[in-house]
Amino acid sequence: MELKKGKEEGFWILDCSAATENILIAAHARGLSACWLGVYPREERIVGMRKLLNIPGHVIPLSLISLGFPAEQKPSEDRYNSSRVHHNKW
Repeated sequence: MELKKGKEEGFWILDCSAATENILIAAHARGLSACWLGVYPREERIVGMRKLLNIPGHVIPLSLISLGFPAEQKPSEDRYNSSRVHHNKW
């Protein structure tokens, strides 16, 4: 999919990605499970979402978020790795 000059330029991908992440955080805070399902830039996914949700052609869907109640509670996992932390230098 080739983007045309105009509205599609700029930071829309970053803005929509930040909004998607905020929705995921809000869902988690309310005890819901959520999953970010990527749509953009896959042309077949964009076309499919436009058809499924009757999205007009000038709108580019970036992501889809599935929401639901968790079927299980998994224990928290500590994935902290101190070797990946750098203080004021690489």
